[in-house]
Amino acid sequence: MPATGDDRVIVMAWESSYNAPWDLLNNGYQIINASWTPTYLTGGYGGLIHPGSTVGKRFALKDIYRWNKDIFMHWEPGRPVFEDRGPMDPNLDDGEWSAEWIGKDDQIHGGQMLYWEQYECSVLHFLMPRIPILAERLWNPKSDHSFAEFQDRVAVAQQKTLPVLQPIEISPVAKDPSHPVVSLYQPYEGEQIEVTLRNRTKLDGQIRYSTGRWSGQLNSPNFHPVPNPDTMYDGPLTARGPFSVRAELVRGDPEPVDGHSWQFYNNWPNRVEVTEYNIGRRTPRKVPDLAALPDSKLLRKYEMPYLRGLMQNVAVRGQLTRTDLIAPASGKHTLELRTQSGHATLYFDQNQNGEFEGSEILIQDSPNDESGQKAEVILKQGERYRIRVDHATGMPRPVLILSIAGPDGKRTEISKYLQLPR
Repeated sequence: MPATGDDRVIVMAWESSYNAPWDLLNNGYQIINASWTPTYLTGGYGGLIHPGSTVGKRFALKDIYRWNKDIFMHWEPGRPVFEDRGPMDPNLDDGEWSAEWIGKDDQIHGGQMLYWEQYECSVLHFLMPRIPILAERLWNPKSDHSFAEFQDRVAVAQQKTLPVLQPIEISPVAKDPSHPVVSLYQPYEGEQIEVTLRNRTKLDGQIRYSTGRWSGQLNSPNFHPVPNPDTMYDGPLTARGPFSVRAELVRGDPEPVDGHSWQFYNNWPNRVEVTEYNIGRRTPRKVPDLAALPDSKLLRKYEMPYLRGLMQNVAVRGQLTRTDLIAPASGKHTLELRTQSGHATLYFDQNQNGEFEGSEILIQDSPNDESGQKAEVILKQGERYRIRVDHATGMPRPVLILSIAGPDGKRTEISKYLQLPR
């Protein structure tokens, strides 16, 4: 394919595997930077997720803010950029390469955001916070504003753009937008919630809405597509359990104003405590004792309604999960642990003394092929047993599934028997 001339080919360089960006540039090609990290955006809000899946790739907003059109990054071991194989790379352990290092940045025309595998309802949910950052990094790459300062400016701008893009505000929303489940739904506490719809615009009109159904099970939520709005809003909505809301603004003529709003809600109680650690860029062959890592490796803590692998597979992490198993029956039970791409170690406080001893490691360094590793324990119905799972996640699928089979031999995913540790 010609790199120059009237019939030249401009390459959108994304995978960085078969044609590394430095090879394309050195062969004269002009490039549009479509670096997988951090410009890819996959997986939808309010979509189906099963225990072995993630909710797509959505890189942190800060990662976009430190990127520009000349920088290529990758998340997966084995890719040339991840392995730092590019020429003149001053840091051979960061998975990044810049065209500036070989003086070829003038061949890169710009960049783009790659938006895949999405639902209609997730478009603005995920693009709104990212497009302003992408625009800033492409049009104003030498800006010296901090990320926090830039976000303050974005917040002011969004107050002006939201009425145009989504005329109806649906509230409440989660207090912590970075929580993993917010990729799927807005969590709430209690048996029911009151949802309020508000006209953000200065236009006169009425609000029309519809609600959507839900199916699935714990660790596998599935919100059905929400039908077109068909009910006029006359006050706050009260709903229970998992549900969804879709709303639009209708003028007096009575044409709807372009732009729908969606929210998905779920009140599953939290059952596990999760602590994430930095364990390096590559999955270790042996799972480290995550509880023994120093505070300097701590990334964040949060609670989840089910035990599973990371919701986002954008980097290797140490995932320490603590929870209490409430024994569903008395007698011999079989625990089965499965991992893919990474490895995990299962601790079980059989003697119920609140500590994990060496003899209470039931499964150590599970293989990364999702083959089930089993261990037997004797339980007394209704008793509380502490569980800990140390998970060294891997790429591309940080799957972590823990199942339990009772005396009757029936196996089920364990989350419904779990409670937050006391």
